[in-house]
Amino acid sequence: MTTTFYCMVEDDKPVPAEMFTKDIWPLLTEGADEAARLLARYLFSKFPTAKNLNGSKNTSLSFVEEWEALSRCNLEINMNS
Repeated sequence: MTTTFYCMVEDDKPVPAEMFTKDIWPLLTEGADEAARLLARYLFSKFPTAKNLNGSKNTSLSFVEEWEALSRCNLEINMNS
């Protein structure tokens, strides 16, 4: 199984880090809203049929808002904690 890690850097700090495999896609750490949106744009261009997201609530919501705009689909929260 291949695992890929992505990380954006702002002011020499990672914001946010993300990883995914074919089975776990993506897993976000907490980070800046704009970084989550940029990551969503990049991953949507590579993997537009992704179906799941795991991560901290605020970062995930920023990612999902961008993904919804790109995919023109409404996403659903299945677990909110």
